[in-house]
Amino acid sequence: RVETVGQAFERERLLLSPLPAEAFDPATVLSVKVDSKSRVCVRQCHYSVPAGIRRSSVNVKLFASEVHIIVDGTVVGVHQRCLHKGEQSLLLDHYLEVIARKPGALASSVTLAQARRDGTFTTSHEDWWHRCRLTVGDRASTVGLCQVLLLGRRYPTAAIIGGLDIANRLGSTEPNLVEIETRRIVDNQRPTITAI
Repeated sequence: RVETVGQAFERERLLLSPLPAEAFDPATVLSVKVDSKSRVCVRQCHYSVPAGIRRSSVNVKLFASEVHIIVDGTVVGVHQRCLHKGEQSLLLDHYLEVIARKPGALASSVTLAQARRDGTFTTSHEDWWHRCRLTVGDRASTVGLCQVLLLGRRYPTAAIIGGLDIANRLGSTEPNLVEIETRRIVDNQRPTITAI
């Protein structure tokens, strides 16, 4: 060769078009219908959506390792992509309003089993729920658990687990105490503003 690869590239660089200004989106966008169980079927796998979106069409962005469910331009669910035909990924948070109305469905649900397996339903949750069931019964304890789980929409997970741990140490079965302690943990983590 008369020139090196680097020299040839420098000569060719002047002839190349500029890179596009916008970022490249590698996702495939699909339009799918939500079934009666608040799931969408994408490439023969099912993914949950929030329960209020049943029986409507949604957009799905299919990435190599994630599935994003989009309603009116807002991402309402993010799942790890299932690897095998017929698998399903169900987020407990998507069904909380339904479970609050039908609390008997939680104990044997696939969603709870998946939440336990992926670590989103922790031993702190288990201990508090177990104490509640012994104290106030299955129905009331599950409704209370739904209240605690709904805190995840407003507060960080670590703060909620801290609130549950405090309630467990105190022997309390009150969801309101868990929320108060969670809020206290969040407030203590915020930087204090000093007056000038």
